[in-house]
Amino acid sequence: MKKKWSWLLLPAALLLLILLHVHSLARLAPSEIGRQVPVLMYHAVGDDCWGEEHLFVRPAELEQQLQYLSENGYETIFFEDLAHLERYEKPVILTFDDGYDDNYTLLLPLLQKYHMKATIFMIAGDIGGPHKLTQPQLRELTQSGLVSIQSHGWSHKNMAAMGWTALVCELLRSKLALTLACGRVPTAVSYPNGKCTERTRTAAGWFYAYGVRTFDGTYLTGTDPLLIPRTAIPRGMTPEQFEYMKLEMQAGRNLTRADNLGKKRVCVVADTMAKNYFGDKDPIGETVSVTMDDGSIYDFVVVGVYKYNAALFGKVDTSVREKDRSTYMMIPIQTSFKLQGADKTGYEYFNLLLTPLADVNQATEDIQNYFDEVYQNNTNFHVTASNMQSSMGMINTVLNVITIAVSGIAAISLIVGGVGVMNIMLVSITERTREIGVRMALGAKRRTIRMQFVIEAIMLCLIGGIIGILIGVGVGALLGQAAKFVIANMYSEYSNYIIMQVHPSATAILLSLFFSMLTGVFFGYYPANKASKMEVIDALRYE
Repeated sequence: MKKKWSWLLLPAALLLLILLHVHSLARLAPSEIGRQVPVLMYHAVGDDCWGEEHLFVRPAELEQQLQYLSENGYETIFFEDLAHLERYEKPVILTFDDGYDDNYTLLLPLLQKYHMKATIFMIAGDIGGPHKLTQPQLRELTQSGLVSIQSHGWSHKNMAAMGWTALVCELLRSKLALTLACGRVPTAVSYPNGKCTERTRTAAGWFYAYGVRTFDGTYLTGTDPLLIPRTAIPRGMTPEQFEYMKLEMQAGRNLTRADNLGKKRVCVVADTMAKNYFGDKDPIGETVSVTMDDGSIYDFVVVGVYKYNAALFGKVDTSVREKDRSTYMMIPIQTSFKLQGADKTGYEYFNLLLTPLADVNQATEDIQNYFDEVYQNNTNFHVTASNMQSSMGMINTVLNVITIAVSGIAAISLIVGGVGVMNIMLVSITERTREIGVRMALGAKRRTIRMQFVIEAIMLCLIGGIIGILIGVGVGALLGQAAKFVIANMYSEYSNYIIMQVHPSATAILLSLFFSMLTGVFFGYYPANKASKMEVIDALRYE
């Protein structure tokens, strides 16, 4: 009898999940079309990176970012809240992939502190595994009302490489396991490694209302909800840098892949340009005429209007009237190639945006090898591929060499200064020989005499160290102000990208004081020891 009933369990579970999914699809359709919703992607939270460093965000950094979002009026929502988007003025979705246990110990307290929501994409097969969330933790997170547990597959295997059977089992098994673990049916899936084919998208649509990718961008409601892009938040990002990531659409839409492949003559313009060009008229669907360098005139249809952000495009020159300021008009890159011709010269550089999990150095090497092969017979043209990571590595190497050189100079200076202190103490002891004899005659012990002159040497070096610190802080402050003045007046276009914080380091000050005292001990001991070994009679007779 048990065996008979066991055959009915799987079909019943499947039927229940299908009914629940159909119900969820019916009520999770986006309530508004054309709204932009940023989706931010994180993974683990912690100061110690026991895994890959780029998957971690420091708790202090995360708190600063949450505080920034809160102070700037953003409202965190779940994917299910997209069905009621009219309730939110500035919605944003926070996502954390893989289901690390620090999402419970470190993330949840921050969410409670700032009254924010987050979505955790849990690898269902890893529940209770090393560094992963347990079933009781998943239950508590769900019951908090601040966390939504969604699917990241069963095994985190590449869904794009799976056949239909394996793909369906991966999606269904994960949905069933998370439903039993959390007591709630997941409605969203995060494709492992962000890889999604048409087959993956189709299969995901059978069981989930939403699907997210590892692809930088902002979700526009009305577009495919199973191909939602996310913006990866790298380790070390400051709240100020959030400003540089925003391209906030005020009307219409952004450029799409279809626009690029179709080489369409469409464009996205700034709100200031649209206001001055079209006035109070709706700019969407209007035509903008552009004159190229060769005198050719082309018409572009406006499909979107973005909010001009000075932090994104550089400092605004207030000496120029708003209507005369230059802003960027964005067109598909393939359209640009088509209009300017394949033989068009003058492209000095272009940027490539990689996925957060890509190996930057390997990608740079592959790109360099590709262009070396393409232009191997062209002696008049050369392409160089570089990345910020390698550039910063070279800069750090130079800085390390400079640091070693400065440290060497500092060490020599300490030795020279220490020798000077020793000479001063020797002279002082010679001049105070009778004083030493009198003290010893009155009962002063040799170790007392030794300690006296060691302390005097330490105080001498400490006073010199304090004077040096004050001079260093003063000079540093003056140089910092000078640098700020030069940047603000001579390189104003970069002033919004350079964050200068000139302030003394407490650690450096303490180390300086420590080495000052250490110098006093080291170079003051010899004169002090010499003073302690004087004979009383000889010291008293000294003239």
